[in-house]
Amino acid sequence: MTEPAVRRGYAGGVRPLRVARAAVLLGLLAALGLNGLAWMHVRAMTHFVEAGERTARPEELGLVDKARVLLFGVSLPRPRHSHDPGEHGWTYDTHRIPVDDGHVEVWSVPPEGPVRGDVLLFHGYGGARDTMLPVAAHLREQGWATVLVDFRGSGGSSGNTVTLGHREARDVRAVADWARGRNPGRRQVLYGFSMGGAAVLKALADGTNADAAVVEAVYDDLNTTIGHRFHRLGLPAFPGSELLLVWGSVDLGANAFAMRPVDWAAGTDVPLVVIAGAEDPRVWPAEAQAVADAAEAPFTLLEGVGHELGAVAAPEAWAAALAPVLGAR
Repeated sequence: MTEPAVRRGYAGGVRPLRVARAAVLLGLLAALGLNGLAWMHVRAMTHFVEAGERTARPEELGLVDKARVLLFGVSLPRPRHSHDPGEHGWTYDTHRIPVDDGHVEVWSVPPEGPVRGDVLLFHGYGGARDTMLPVAAHLREQGWATVLVDFRGSGGSSGNTVTLGHREARDVRAVADWARGRNPGRRQVLYGFSMGGAAVLKALADGTNADAAVVEAVYDDLNTTIGHRFHRLGLPAFPGSELLLVWGSVDLGANAFAMRPVDWAAGTDVPLVVIAGAEDPRVWPAEAQAVADAAEAPFTLLEGVGHELGAVAAPEAWAAALAPVLGAR
């Protein structure tokens, strides 16, 4: 009598309970694993390493390399300069500007002739100030003094972290204030590429004083641009993008979901020009258009251009796009 009763109890209740417990445990382990992976990716994306080879763009990776990136994150060596203004025969000065508990380093390059004003140049994610030399070359010929800026974590600036525009907005403000103090009364234009554009828009929305601004290849919403990275790896954006933003908020100490340049643009009251590449896989034309619409700003879409400087890829169309804020010489 006892044995059948045990069998009925085992078959009717014990095994399903064990299965349920195992399923819950596996679910918890999977959740912990996913969150641990997300945290690792956030740290890899925002903390530069001192040496090593930079991970290629997602669209350039093979299947094995994509799997390696998914498991271990990207490798981002600290950006350093490979060129300087002296290679062009330009005179220039190097300055260090205090910001918070660190500093940013800049090159100050005078124009060929009379000075029309200052244009402060802010680079993109994973770059350094030498990437903005092609922009400086054109502006210098047009009579503009340029200040090429290393965000903290890059080039000659302090630190080894990047925040995709959040903290970099304070760097923008520090340089803008420094340039105003150095050249009071001189016209000042802020120019930001990609992450630099996001930092410029946030700085303006936070009250930074400038006469005009240009943003190129700027994302509209951090969640969107991170989602594009998943797409280029052949993966769905949800829920990976959201998980990265959750842990990005922890790492940042601020709400990463609120990192929306489209909202910052709406709070900008200075003349603004928005430029984007029609073939940009990271910032889609509609997203750049949304930023321009939010600011009621002129928008130029450069045909055949990807996520790259228009000054290099389409110099004539790019130069024409600057006219609303820089004018003609």
